[in-house]
Amino acid sequence: ALAIAAVNAVTGEVDKLSDRVVALEVAVNGGTQVAVREFDMAAELLMRQLLKLDGIEAEGDAKVQRKAEVRRIQNLQEAVDKLKARCS
Repeated sequence: ALAIAAVNAVTGEVDKLSDRVVALEVAVNGGTQVAVREFDMAAELLMRQLLKLDGIEAEGDAKVQRKAEVRRIQNLQEAVDKLKARCS
């Protein structure tokens, strides 16, 4: 139960970061000049959540959920990298 609660806490943070990545995407697609540090900050915050997940000892459902979150963070990191590349 502790592991699930810990993963859920990360999920909430990743939801916010996901919104942030979407906002960056909208800005870039709309032709807005986005500062490189915006991408770097998003990448840094995603990395912190990934590290939190790494620290969670999980079994069963919690493990499945943790794995899904790791994959989601990796996809967001990829999106940030692509957007950053388009802007530089």
